[in-house]
Amino acid sequence: MEIVPSRFRKRLFLGAAIVLGLTAALVYVENARRPNLKATPNELRIGAERFKIPRNYIEGIYKSPTNVLETSVRMSVYYPDFTPMQGEGRRRFDSADIDGVDHRLIISFGAPSSARVSSADYRLSGRFNLKLEPAPYNLLEVHDNTYPNPGDGDREYVGDVDGYRVLIECQDYNLKPPPAGLAYFCEYKFPFLDLEVHVHFGATSLADWFTIYRKTKSLLEDFKER
Repeated sequence: MEIVPSRFRKRLFLGAAIVLGLTAALVYVENARRPNLKATPNELRIGAERFKIPRNYIEGIYKSPTNVLETSVRMSVYYPDFTPMQGEGRRRFDSADIDGVDHRLIISFGAPSSARVSSADYRLSGRFNLKLEPAPYNLLEVHDNTYPNPGDGDREYVGDVDGYRVLIECQDYNLKPPPAGLAYFCEYKFPFLDLEVHVHFGATSLADWFTIYRKTKSLLEDFKER
C-alpha cells in the first residue's frame, strides 16, 4: 500500500528541490554580503590596474561575466581613521553612535564609462538656470531656479579636488530629521588613475568632505600594486 501516491511523490520531490534551491541561493547571497574578516590581501585587477586589498576591508566584489575590466569593489571603512569597518572597527562604530555622527564610510571603485561623466561641470551642463553661491567648507552650493527643490531636503554642492570639480549630493538633515534608525548621507565621485571612485558618507561629516577625498585616495594608493 502506497502511503504517498507516486504522482504526489514527484510533486513533493520537485517542491523540496525548489525550496532547497531557493534556500541555497539566499544563503549564497547573504554570505556574499558579509565581509570577509581575514586580513590576507585579495589580489584584484580593476580596470587596467592591479590591487592587493586586505579582505577585512572588502564588503563586495562585482565581476562582469563578459568583461574582466568591468570589475568593481565596495569597501567599508570606519571614519575618521579609515580602519576596516570589521572587528575592532565594527565595535568602535557601535559604541560611537551616541555622538550623533555616522562613522561608516563606503568606498566603491571600478572602471568608468567616461571619466568626465561624473564631473560637476558635465552633470550640470544641461541645467541652464543655475547659480553657484559660496557655501561653508570651501564649497559652492547649487541653486537651480528651474528645479528649486531637487528632492525633499536634498542639496547639491560643487567642490574642487586637484583641479577636478566634484558634485556632492547630500540629504540635508537640517531641513527634515531622518526617520528613526536611519542617517542622512552625502556622496560624490572622482577619478583615480583610469578608475572612478564613489564615496558615500554621513551628512554630519560634510565639513570633512575634502579630508575624505584625501584619505580615500591615499588608501587606494596604498592598496595599488607597485
